[in-house]
Amino acid sequence: ENKKDAQSCYDLGDMYYKGVPGVKKDDNEAWAVYRDACDGKHGLGCRMLAIMHGFGQGVKRDTEKSAEIYKKAVEYFEKGCEKGNNSDCGEAGLEYSLGKNVEQDLHKSLQYFEKFCDNLDSKPSKDDLEKCYNIGYMYYHGLGTRQDRDKAKKYFGTFCDKGSQDSCDGFKRIQEEEKQEQQK
Repeated sequence: ENKKDAQSCYDLGDMYYKGVPGVKKDDNEAWAVYRDACDGKHGLGCRMLAIMHGFGQGVKRDTEKSAEIYKKAVEYFEKGCEKGNNSDCGEAGLEYSLGKNVEQDLHKSLQYFEKFCDNLDSKPSKDDLEKCYNIGYMYYHGLGTRQDRDKAKKYFGTFCDKGSQDSCDGFKRIQEEEKQEQQK
């Protein structure tokens, strides 16, 4: 039940943060309900709270506090992923890939992205497909793993079929490389 309350707080925070029909944009209110979401161990709520601290939205700017809250967000993403919350797997992968809020760890990032993408729903969002493109890219370039063009091609093909143009481009690039190698 606490997780549902935290999700509701996050959703309400988004409404205040963005301002939507019927809800006036209000950084102070957004900050307060994102804090409640974060207190409820909601990773995205913590991320938004950290962003607001970092930019001084609804609260005095405090980059140290922002960094501290970001670490909590990543911890909650990891725990959520372990418990089967697939979107938390994708968010953990993203955080470790970027390495802005936690130490960059491409191997961990790849593991989280694979777990996320192996469990995608049938109609993934553009953001979801972008995270999945990263798997092919990481295998292709040997980032966080040994270079493996066959795995890169497999992942690129899978996510091209689901609508990722970047994955289609990666798949075509590998096909062209293979064709050139056969001609030698």
